Amino acid sequence: MLVRALWLTLAALFAWPLFGDGGALQLQQNAGPYLVSVFAAPAPLRAGPVDLSVLVQDRVARTPVLDADVLIHLRGETVNASRDQAQNKLLYAVTVKLSEPGEWNYSVSVCRNDVETKVKGTLNVAPAEAKLEVYWPYLALPIFALALFAANQWLRRNKIRREHTKS
Repeated sequence: MLVRALWLTLAALFAWPLFGDGGALQLQQNAGPYLVSVFAAPAPLRAGPVDLSVLVQDRVARTPVLDADVLIHLRGETVNASRDQAQNKLLYAVTVKLSEPGEWNYSVSVCRNDVETKVKGTLNVAPAEAKLEVYWPYLALPIFALALFAANQWLRRNKIRREHTKS
């Protein structure tokens, strides 16, 4: 029981910094024959590496479009979002580095069968986390492990005392 609780606690502590496809919905907009949704992780967005994912759907049928070319334009830089970079193969994803906090205007171009559409939006980026905020789970782990060890020893000692008292 104690081991299970330890594993669940460790999983909860270390799951938060992981990036995954999707993230928080930033924009959903009709563009030509498509419905384009833009997601960003982590939430809230902070300066540093950010996972941008785009879901392109047929506007009427709402089925995913899996054979488009998706480009994301951010402050003079253009990056290619692809399904190869995404864990969820319905999305087009790319990781970009947002170097500073503030408003980042972006546009997403979707090109398929010689039809190109574009959507525009803004990402609100907070300052990067302070180092201690980023690493506190790693710093807390030894203290947590010592507390678990001390609790284990205390429970064993009490069990032995009860056995001696009964006999």
